[in-house]
Amino acid sequence: DEDNRNFIKTFYPWFLEKYDSYPKMINRADAVRYFYLYHYGGIYADMDFECLKNIDDLLIKLNNNDIILGKINNSNDPNSIPNALMISKPKQDFWFHVFKILLDTPDGLGVESTTGPVILKQAIDSYKLPGVTVSDKAGNLVYKGDSKIKDETSGFVRSNFAKQNSKIKDETSGFVRSNFAKQNSKIYI
Repeated sequence: DEDNRNFIKTFYPWFLEKYDSYPKMINRADAVRYFYLYHYGGIYADMDFECLKNIDDLLIKLNNNDIILGKINNSNDPNSIPNALMISKPKQDFWFHVFKILLDTPDGLGVESTTGPVILKQAIDSYKLPGVTVSDKAGNLVYKGDSKIKDETSGFVRSNFAKQNSKIKDETSGFVRSNFAKQNSKIYI
């Protein structure tokens, strides 16, 4: 879809080459949804979803979380974190970790493994690792994160950017943000 490509081109030009390289439209649709959630926040739901009851109670109950993702019963299944329904506050650093995985994943592995649920599972499993960085093909630093700790008892992922010294340009405001000490992506699965 041309609107999605223009969104990437305008706000995330460092990802455009990868976006254009995807062999199928579904790959591009999968990838762009993560960027929209980072950029605007909100609720993403596949078009075949039907809300059977009001989700306001769920949103109120989980309001202290920055990102809400679903989980299929078997946590060892690489497809266990579906990307069909995702809720996020804007500008959550977790999505940059997803962007890194998208950039590092070779094309041709199948949709689930290239841009779909396998990517989200990998992101959740590795988000707790220190030293996550995203660079474009030219080697320009796009994002650098530091120590993420997964709290196994609560199901939340907490991030600590106290040692963060990198810069990222926020294309919506034109400002460069260099300190993410107050940015903590809490994820509920």
